[in-house]
Amino acid sequence: MGPMGPQVNPLAIASMVLGILSIPACCCAFVGTPLSVAAVVLGIVSMQKIKSQPQAWTGTGMAIAGIATGSVGVLLWIAALFTTLDDGLRARLFGGY
Repeated sequence: MGPMGPQVNPLAIASMVLGILSIPACCCAFVGTPLSVAAVVLGIVSMQKIKSQPQAWTGTGMAIAGIATGSVGVLLWIAALFTTLDDGLRARLFGGY
């Protein structure tokens, strides 16, 4: 515990930042996917640390925000993937229609 009380868990902050960045990066699989996965994992790990040491750490809201935005990033990446696959199949099977 710091001099001012519990500190915000740095993993919760990182989770939230990566989750927010994963949403606009969802169309680029090499950037968006790792950001999304990292946001979810860091959010879960930070929630566990905060629950195990509530006197030392805060930041549950940031961790939840990181998990939520990371999950949205994963869903948007999946949607972009299926849209790309669907466009490719239409072009091959129906000549682009």
